[in-house]
Amino acid sequence: MSLIDILVSQLHHEPLCVADCQARWSVSDTTAMRRAAALIAAGLVARKPADGEESPSRLVVTDQGQAVLAAILSADPDAW
Repeated sequence: MSLIDILVSQLHHEPLCVADCQARWSVSDTTAMRRAAALIAAGLVARKPADGEESPSRLVVTDQGQAVLAAILSADPDAW
């Protein structure tokens, strides 16, 4: 669900930071940071600066992450 949350927020032009994810996912700060780090390490999410900021604080879905989501959404549920 975390990758989908980040993509939906991105599509609505409201990119999430880790603190936003922590609140949405109802997890601790540490858990949110670990989930974000895992998505970043997998190449599915990247950190980007928010408008007017220099340091990368917002999470955005990469092209690879969008491809993974597209594959998931187009999968035949009967095949599971």
